[in-house]
Amino acid sequence: MQHRYFILIFFHLTFGIQAQLFINEIQAANHTTITDEDGDYEDWIELYNNSSIAVNVGGWYLSDKDHTPKMWSLPDTTIPAKGFLLIWASGKDRKKGHLHTNFRISSEGEPILLTSSEGITFNRLPPVKLQPNESYGRVPDGGHQLETFHTATPGSTNAIDGTAPVLVSLMFDQPQGYQAEDFTVNIISTRKAQIHYTLDGSTPTPTSPIFNESIEVTSLEGTPNVYADIPSGHSSRFWKKPMGEVPKIRVIRARPFVENKAVGPEIQGSFWTGHHNPENLDIPIVSFMIHPDHFFDYKEGIYVPGIDYDSLEIPNSWRRGRQTEKPANFSYFDENGELALQQNIGVRINGGGTRNAGQKSLRLYARNEYGPNTFNYPFFEERSNHHYRRLLLNTTQGDYSFTLFKDELTTNIVKPLDLEYQAFRPVLVFLNGEYWALHFLKERRDQHYIAALIDDKPDNINQLYRYNAASHGSNDHYLRFLNELGSMEANDPGIVDMMEKYIEVDNYIDYQIVQIFLANYDWPHNNIDWWRTNDANSRWRWIFYDLDASFRKYALDNVTTYFRAHDPEQDRPEWSYVTMRKLMANPQFRKRFHDRFYQLMQGVLSTENLLAEIEKMRALIEPYVDDYVYRWRIPSSVTEWKENVRSLETFAQLRPHEIHNMLKRNMRKPFNMYPNPGEHIIHLQWATHPGTEIDVKVFDMSGRSIHVPINNKTFEDVPAITLNVANLQSGVYIIRVRMGQFYFNEKWIKK
Repeated sequence: MQHRYFILIFFHLTFGIQAQLFINEIQAANHTTITDEDGDYEDWIELYNNSSIAVNVGGWYLSDKDHTPKMWSLPDTTIPAKGFLLIWASGKDRKKGHLHTNFRISSEGEPILLTSSEGITFNRLPPVKLQPNESYGRVPDGGHQLETFHTATPGSTNAIDGTAPVLVSLMFDQPQGYQAEDFTVNIISTRKAQIHYTLDGSTPTPTSPIFNESIEVTSLEGTPNVYADIPSGHSSRFWKKPMGEVPKIRVIRARPFVENKAVGPEIQGSFWTGHHNPENLDIPIVSFMIHPDHFFDYKEGIYVPGIDYDSLEIPNSWRRGRQTEKPANFSYFDENGELALQQNIGVRINGGGTRNAGQKSLRLYARNEYGPNTFNYPFFEERSNHHYRRLLLNTTQGDYSFTLFKDELTTNIVKPLDLEYQAFRPVLVFLNGEYWALHFLKERRDQHYIAALIDDKPDNINQLYRYNAASHGSNDHYLRFLNELGSMEANDPGIVDMMEKYIEVDNYIDYQIVQIFLANYDWPHNNIDWWRTNDANSRWRWIFYDLDASFRKYALDNVTTYFRAHDPEQDRPEWSYVTMRKLMANPQFRKRFHDRFYQLMQGVLSTENLLAEIEKMRALIEPYVDDYVYRWRIPSSVTEWKENVRSLETFAQLRPHEIHNMLKRNMRKPFNMYPNPGEHIIHLQWATHPGTEIDVKVFDMSGRSIHVPINNKTFEDVPAITLNVANLQSGVYIIRVRMGQFYFNEKWIKK
């Protein structure tokens, strides 16, 4: 009996000691708090022994899944009395030296469990969403009160002093976005703190105004422009002052302070009334907030000509690299006016010549140091990927013709083809509360973009640009292709088969054709990217992008250049033509290229299709053109814009026949006719787009139409026909073939 009592007492003592083990603090978005032994900022879990004796936790378990409490077992480890044990939630799974679990913690929130070797879960922290460098834990150590800490304390006490590491959270009492009537916004705090705020996009500091009463939200009509009147281009060619006051929204940035020390994260809000009612809009609104100095300061600002232009005649906006990246806040309101996404991001100027423009393109970065490391939203309906590392907020001023949508138009045209392209959607932008007008939100073209398209890892991507240079990965595989191509004679019938080992030839041909047809003047020496993965069977594919310089010169002969020697006085750099010149000299490739060209000109590149796509984009953009002209004065009027759009229609009507003539001058006809001479029958074969109307007629040399018994006069989806010409007399005839809008004549001799 005495022995039984001893066992019972021992069990209660052991159980009681174990019950004094706590998950004391966790961090799920460790950006700058503490590094592990590898120098990595990993998530971590802190255990605390609240008992008066040391406790061995060997065989205990940690987990981030309620249904799998025994996810990761602790090794033979002792936590001293009133002591701490720091465990990295890194996924590295190490049990010697520094301890690392086999899982990570989601900053969006998931439970953390501590379970004994007997399978009893002694401790559980509920899911909590944490911002960068925040932690979550117990106050006091081992206590039952749970708090979010503004200052993490890994491996040490969570005690609260006068300035308290406990996070002070702020929130607005009104939903962000549009309301039909004037309203007021209050800022609510979870704890006592002094709230400082700004209304001009600048970062709140202890010297900013103190929030004491509601902030009014009115139409702001009559409020003078601030940022819109700052010249963002170095001459009137690039920037013109708006015609008057631009629409404005109320932007609020606020942060809590105690004794001039920040004790919680900043909040940002965008509110408006009186204009841009979502019921009258079909496109989203982006509110973009950034400290004014980052964009508009003479020395620091990356959106203005600034000191660099005055000293070097190269604007500040041409600065590049990570060192030019600025912190900002990005808010995305969907077509219904609902706030769909808001997060802190990094931003740089993007592009080439548009860095001189008044309205510039911005490259948007999701990074852990700002907040979430992805933009988690389905911006583009044709994409299954809803997680973007980088985005572009693209200017409309790259369009050489000032139709405001040319690059996007060409993207829509090629979407049915097997080409990579940048998905986009039009948005209206407010910068620090002032109207910045129409932009296009786009995918950013890089290894992350490609990896998302094919559901792969960015490290597995090789991406090249311009003169075979690698922007990511290696160019070795492509250089092997060039070497093998260079070693072969141009007329070698094996060239196309060799190409197939390295390149997706159909993709390459379509890419070349659409660039040539659309008369992209800023190509092929520029704006050329192609990619493959590291997988052994992966082949190179080309990315279609940046055709702002296209759709202008309908008579531009950019075909003949591939059939003559390089002319340094007229041509772009020789490297940009050399591969296609070699391929065009190969009969097999040339036929394949030529036949595909006619297929596309009777499909996606037909006048009918081009005009339809122009009309779709015109209808989408036209409601926002008047405000755009008022804001940027480029083009100078809506009338001028309409004329610019008509120039696209002119191109669509005239370009196919110009290309037709170029192909006839330099290449074969798109059909074969045999035998020639012949006697009783003529065989015709052609390459055309499915559904193209085909018409065949026979004429004598005087131009008189000859009746010939033909099975059909119009052929749909038929790759070949046979003509019975047994009743024709011996002599010379003209066979005329109409393929859609194109006519071809060929002499035929009857024996």
